[in-house]
Amino acid sequence: MSKNYGLFRELVLTGLKRKNWSLRRLCRKVSLDPSFFSKVLAGKRNPPSEEHALRKIAEILSLPPARLMVAAGRIPSEWREKLSHSPTFQEIDARLAGIQETQAAASGVEAPAPAASALKRPRRLPEPELRAEREVLQIAFPKKDFAEELL
Repeated sequence: MSKNYGLFRELVLTGLKRKNWSLRRLCRKVSLDPSFFSKVLAGKRNPPSEEHALRKIAEILSLPPARLMVAAGRIPSEWREKLSHSPTFQEIDARLAGIQETQAAASGVEAPAPAASALKRPRRLPEPELRAEREVLQIAFPKKDFAEELL
């Protein structure tokens, strides 16, 4: 997976908890494969690219559809025409650039690029990601023994 979809994961997991729904129940309603969606929430796969699936997830979980789609790395269809208008796009682009500059200045230091040797090591999940993966598995597979068996 090339991008960080942490906000997408956070929105979906929060929605599932708020509704007290399992991942399997959501997948049945949206016609998604539970295995695929579990991998999405674990950060191993990209979110679905189909706008109708993202809108259905947002509707079921009572989330703003545009926010969920943007978190999934998609541009909502209602934004496309507006963004194709040059002055509107330029204004949004300038505002986003200003936000990025402000955030970079606030952090003070740029993160160093990873060493080539670090890229060759097998991926080991840091503790927060490991906890997140456990949480996804527990939502996907409510039977405790099965979720623990997968870990």
